[in-house]
Amino acid sequence: MLIGLIRPMESREVPVDGESLADVRVQLERQIPHGWELVATTVDMRAGSTALKAVGRFERRDGLREVEGDTIDAVRAAMPEGWALLHVRRV
Repeated sequence: MLIGLIRPMESREVPVDGESLADVRVQLERQIPHGWELVATTVDMRAGSTALKAVGRFERRDGLREVEGDTIDAVRAAMPEGWALLHVRRV
């Protein structure tokens, strides 16, 4: 028997404006939902200005579940759509 650890694959992007990279980071960190992680930030500087325009990408990291199967194919078949297989162990 195999047991697979899975989690939902969900992401969202949040735009922010700031005066510095530190300001952008603080604004994005304030918007991180519980159970999510900031995984990437794209920053652009507006022409003729010191203002920054950024987009932060958050990915969900909570919602872990286990699925079972006799083979790896059975474990994958037991996974809901939109979920990622993180780890498989034999019991």
